[in-house]
Amino acid sequence: MKKFIVVGSGITGSVIARNLADAGFLVSVYEKRNHIGGNMYDYEKDGILIHKYGPHIFHTSKENVYEYMSKFWKLNNFKNIVEGYVDNKLVPIPFNFKSIDICFEEKAEEIKNKLLNLYPNQDTVTILELRKNNDPLIKKVAEFVYKNLFLNYTTKMWNLKPDEIDDSVTARIPVVLSYRNTYFKDKYEGLPEEGYTKTFEKILDHKNIEVKLNTDVTKLIKFKNNKIFIDDENETLIYTGPLDKLFNDKFGSLDYRSLHFEFDTLSQEHFQKTAVVNYPADPKMTRITEYKNMTFQSDKTKTIISKEFPGTYNEKSDKWNEPYYPLATEQARTKYQQYFNYAKQFDNLFICGRMGLYRYINMDQAIDEALTKSKEILEYARKK
Repeated sequence: MKKFIVVGSGITGSVIARNLADAGFLVSVYEKRNHIGGNMYDYEKDGILIHKYGPHIFHTSKENVYEYMSKFWKLNNFKNIVEGYVDNKLVPIPFNFKSIDICFEEKAEEIKNKLLNLYPNQDTVTILELRKNNDPLIKKVAEFVYKNLFLNYTTKMWNLKPDEIDDSVTARIPVVLSYRNTYFKDKYEGLPEEGYTKTFEKILDHKNIEVKLNTDVTKLIKFKNNKIFIDDENETLIYTGPLDKLFNDKFGSLDYRSLHFEFDTLSQEHFQKTAVVNYPADPKMTRITEYKNMTFQSDKTKTIISKEFPGTYNEKSDKWNEPYYPLATEQARTKYQQYFNYAKQFDNLFICGRMGLYRYINMDQAIDEALTKSKEILEYARKK
C-alpha cells in the first residue's frame, strides 16, 4: 500500500488524511502540538467547553462542505450575533439599521432611506463604497463607521496604518442595509454539538491513519535530488504548516499577527448577552467571548470568558508565539512567494491549507479546498 505523510492535524490536513485513507492509502499524520484539531481545538475547563485558540463558528452555503462534514458532526444551529461598544453604546456589528438608530437618532430615518435609494437591490455596502459617496450625510456615516469601527480595530489588529494594508481587508467591512443582526448570512451555521475535538477524533478514526503528536516533522526531513525524504523514506508529503519552517527560514521568517487569550472563570450565569462583544476603542483588547453562549451549556453557577489581544508573532514570545494571520502587505506576500517558488522543485510535495498557502480563509473554504486537493493528490498517486 502506498503511504502519505500529512503534516498538521487541522481541518485541511485531517480532511485530506481521511479521504486518502478512505481511498485505501496508508496515512501518517504528524502534529507538532500535543493535540489534534489545529486552532479549532476545544476542551472542557471547569465543566465548560471552551476554544483554546479563540472562538470558531462554522458557517457555509456550500452544499458539498455541509454534506461532507455532516458525516462527522451535528451542528447546534447557533447564530453569531455580534455587538460592540461604540461611543460607550452597545451596537450591532456589522453596522446595520439598528446601529444607525442608536448612533444617529435624529437623522436615522433620513439616513436609512438614502441608503436604500442609493444602493437598491443590495443587502450590504462596504465602507470603501460609502466613503466614495458625495452625499454629506452618507459621508458622515461612512467616516463615523470608518473611525469608530474600522480604523481603531484594524490598526490594533494589524499594527499597521490602513493605507499599509491590502484593500481586501478593508473590503471585508460591510454596512448592512437592513435590521439583519446576524454576523454571517450563510445557509448553515453553528458549532458541533459534541465539540470540535470530538469531530476531529471521528475524522481521524480510520484503520489506515496513524497520528503522531508532539512531532516536529521538519526535524526529520532531508532534501535530495528534488525529493523530500522523511526518516530517509521518499514518501509523498502533504504540508499544511508555515513554509518558512519547512525550509528552515531560508529566506527569513514569514510575517504573521498573533493572538493572546486571557481566560476567566466567573461565578455568575452570564457575563454578556451575546457570544462575542467587540471593543474597537480599547487600546489593546479586540473582543470578549463567552463560550456558553455558543455551546448552549446550562451551568447557572459559572461562566467562562476570554479576552483577546493581538500582537506581532514571535515564536519565542510568551504570549504571541502562535501564527494566526498572514500579514496582509505586499512585502509579506513577496517573501512568501520566494518560499512557494522554491518549493516547486520538490515533486513529492503538496502545499495546502491556510498556513501553507499563507492566506486567511474561512473554515468552509478550507474544507472545500481540502476536498478538491484530495482529488488532485489521489490522481497523482494513481499515476505513480
